[in-house]
Amino acid sequence: MRVVSVIIIVLVIAVVGMSYRFGMDTEYVYNDLIDQYTEGGSLSVVSRSYDRGILSSEARTVFAVKNMGKEIVRLDETDTIYHGPIPVLAIFKGKAGPAPVLSVLDSRIKLVPAEGNANAELFEKIPPVDVHTVISFDNKAVADMSMPSFDLDLEDGDKLYWKGFTGRVDYDTNEFHSISDLESPGLEIDGEESTLTITEIKVWSELSHPTPEAEYPTGDVNFTISNFDFLAKPGAKLKNLTITGIEFKGQNSESGGLLDSSHSMVFDELTLGGDKYGPGGYELSISNIDSKSWKKLQALINENRDAENTDEWKARFTGELVNLLPGFVSKSPRIELRKLSLETSGGKLEGHLGIYADGEGLGNVDLAQNPVLMLAALTADAGVTVSKELFMSALIDYKKEEVLDNMKAAGDDPPTDEELEELAGGAAEDEIKILVSGDILVEKDDSYTIEAAYKSGQVIINGQPIDLGALLQ
Repeated sequence: MRVVSVIIIVLVIAVVGMSYRFGMDTEYVYNDLIDQYTEGGSLSVVSRSYDRGILSSEARTVFAVKNMGKEIVRLDETDTIYHGPIPVLAIFKGKAGPAPVLSVLDSRIKLVPAEGNANAELFEKIPPVDVHTVISFDNKAVADMSMPSFDLDLEDGDKLYWKGFTGRVDYDTNEFHSISDLESPGLEIDGEESTLTITEIKVWSELSHPTPEAEYPTGDVNFTISNFDFLAKPGAKLKNLTITGIEFKGQNSESGGLLDSSHSMVFDELTLGGDKYGPGGYELSISNIDSKSWKKLQALINENRDAENTDEWKARFTGELVNLLPGFVSKSPRIELRKLSLETSGGKLEGHLGIYADGEGLGNVDLAQNPVLMLAALTADAGVTVSKELFMSALIDYKKEEVLDNMKAAGDDPPTDEELEELAGGAAEDEIKILVSGDILVEKDDSYTIEAAYKSGQVIINGQPIDLGALLQ
């Protein structure tokens, strides 16, 4: 019996000793993780405390969330941290299994107003986010998150109904790599003149810091919304808007001091009033952005956010912006709208656009004093293809406004709807004939196309150099 007692005492001492030791390791990982998340500038620590115990610890950290250097909201996080390798207290409370781990965390994250924000009462009504995190021995973690539904009375009598969210985040504290998967049934804002309903919101991301000194996380982000409904109430002079199947995809990467970014958005159908469009979407790519110049630009914007708008300030700010140009241009940046498409009842619209800079030899050139060199470094191309029916419809709408403006300026009585339709239709047909005969528009089957380019100071449309002066006359 005495031997058994001794064994039990030894085991208890071992568990307690190891738990305390693991508590020290957990404190290091915890603080290191906070430091990593607050390196980028969009999140900073307002205050923090850590009370380490034997089997568990208590921590509290208040973060400031910033946009362009300005604090917009705070996050008040409280954590109960159960020490490994056997999280005894967590097991007794049913919050963990017997498998060995570095630690188990139960966290509550509360939104609180930024300093100077007067809406403290509103924030009090927002429930906290509950997070249950398990950190393994290799400092990799899995966090399950949830937030209950709630409703808020907003300004002007509007009411917000938030239906909560759930999700999971897997992250590696060694290299700041995370995979997030969150979803929400949606939200509703009920106002005096309209109701906005957003359903089935899903967000997925995989982010990381490519190097220890990297300031901005890179990776992929996907965001989807099943339905976006803006419905006007009876008597309101508003149009209904419904969009279905919205999907946004974004990707950022950094290599060799260059930032690349691309994103796309598609939707299944868009209904505005009685008009329907879709599917539609776009793909945009921005590449070869000098990361050092980009950081300087962000710092410049932050420094001047609250500056007084005087002529002296405008001149100084513009000068500092121009001084950043050589850094950007020297890396030959590219901006490409690779795809733009929209289907309508009157046909399809497709387009593309590219703007490029050849920065070879311009790294140390004063472009403000040599604007010709800047123009010589730029090239661009663009193209649009649009169905004849859609182009004619849009041009007639434009011509109607033109006809009405001309008649008003001449002091004539406004035409009837039939007369306006006839006048605008005739003007649109004449305009198209001029554009086609001048090779500005090219007819291809049931569509019109235009391809334009800029190179070496020359504008080229549909393969032909254009005299800009004559075109603008």
